Parts: sequence; structure tokens; C-alpha cells
Amino acid sequence: MSDHNVGSGIYEVKWRFTSEELRELGLRLAAKAQEIYNAKAARKAAAAAAAGLMQQLEEEHAMFVQKLNQLYEMRKMECSIHYHTPKHGYKTIVRPDTGDTVGDPQQMTEAEMQSSFVFVDAPPETKDKPQ
Repeated sequence: MSDHNVGSGIYEVKWRFTSEELRELGLRLAAKAQEIYNAKAARKAAAAAAAGLMQQLEEEHAMFVQKLNQLYEMRKMECSIHYHTPKHGYKTIVRPDTGDTVGDPQQMTEAEMQSSFVFVDAPPETKDKPQ
């Protein structure tokens, strides 16, 4: 064979990895597996956070829808209590802003009945008291 009949070119050929190349591939594979694990964990955490946020937003949305549909909301308000109204042993709760009664008259508790008694002090002792 003479040199003028020989040329060269780049071709794909089967290459058997050396021990060092196999070790390097194994390290790169392990690093890539860790990246995949981290990405999946991040996706799972993000999905859980998004689900929690969506639930909170939907609950708030439902609250606003309910308020608009009902045209009211319940609020705490200091009210006056009218004892023995409308009859003895009952009390009526009255809103200060409108004067409207809150609910139906309620039966007074034993403690409320006791506190409604008015005790008069005994008359002062006199010095001319018989002995």
C-alpha cells in the first residue's frame, strides 16, 4: 500500500470506556440524579404552597360572595340589656345604634334575677332604744 492511496476522515466508531472514563460517567450520573431529585422536591414544595394559597384565596372569595348574597354580616356590638322586659323574668337585648331588639326576649338567669333585687339598708339604730 502506498501513501498516496491512503486518506483520513472522521467516522463514528465503537469506543470502549476506560476505567477512569467509567468513574467520571458514574460521578456525572450521580450528580444529575441529585439535580433531578432536588427539582422534584422543589416542584412538590411549590405545588403544596400553591395549593395552600389557592385554598386560602377560595375561602376568602367564598366569604365575600356570601356577604354580597346575604347583604349583611354578623358583628360584635355592645348592646343594652333591659331586664324584666317585655315581662317579669325576661330580658330584651337592644342595639344602641338602631334601637332594634336583638333576637327574641330571653329568660333571665338566676343570677340576673338575684341582681335585680333592691335591698334597702336597715334604719339607723336610735339611742333611746329600750334596754
